[in-house]
Amino acid sequence: MDYSKRSDIRIMSHNIWCGEVHNRDLHLAEIYFRHAPDVLALQEMTQNLYDSRLLSLLEEKYELLKPDTQGLLDNTPLLVRRGVFDVVKCGWHIYDGLNNHKSKSLAWALLRKTDDGSEIGVISTHYWWQAGPESDLARVYDAKQLTAYAHFMQVEYGVPVVAMGDLNMRIGAPGYIEMTSTGAMDMRMAAVEYASRSNTHHPYAVYNPESGEYENGPMPKGSHLNAIDHMFVYGHEQLDVRVFNVVTEQEALDVSDHCPIYVDCKILPRPERPVSPTFIKKEQAVKA
Repeated sequence: MDYSKRSDIRIMSHNIWCGEVHNRDLHLAEIYFRHAPDVLALQEMTQNLYDSRLLSLLEEKYELLKPDTQGLLDNTPLLVRRGVFDVVKCGWHIYDGLNNHKSKSLAWALLRKTDDGSEIGVISTHYWWQAGPESDLARVYDAKQLTAYAHFMQVEYGVPVVAMGDLNMRIGAPGYIEMTSTGAMDMRMAAVEYASRSNTHHPYAVYNPESGEYENGPMPKGSHLNAIDHMFVYGHEQLDVRVFNVVTEQEALDVSDHCPIYVDCKILPRPERPVSPTFIKKEQAVKA
């Protein structure tokens, strides 16, 4: 599978790793320019990465969304390709419950395509990371909070919602089931043309002080059943998903312990039926 764009829009998610930057910022920018996502959802965007060259390199082509975070750092920011989408609304939420360094959050946005006016909701997120029963429950709670935002956008704006990020859970985990049982579809399953079966995370590359580069990042082992990075769509009947892919180029393996993942898709018209069984049109509510 090559990385050429197969549909109208490309949406990418990437945990970029909060470790020392060195030249990773240059390589991250090169990866994003090469694959040209229209929406870019990042995780582990810590202060050292905000202070790096990454955002200034991306600024010409991408707008960093800046929702109100009440003074906290947005570790899960969204970037949108200039000229492709207008930002209608955006927001941010820090997860209740288990949360290390206040880094587990979600950023959301309602986007409108500049060419045809079609709209889509997007969410970038990072769930709690540890293993064990208590941590499984923490991720279920994270999933419940994310789903509330996704359902709100579906009902309020009538849009499909793509929720993505490092969820720290595998297919079939309690948090995964929480999402799929409340309207989310794994975009691996939604893709009709191609869906990568690669794992999405791997051991770290090794820093070489002589070259100033991280090198020899290994390929992910296992399959998609081992993956902890995911993309879901709420309202799948409103999104034609062609491709789900995992970027495993050496440059991507060297910059983070997580591979970039993306979908190529097209927004479809809203069907003539409610997106939620609890949804009632305002005029119907008034008559009632």
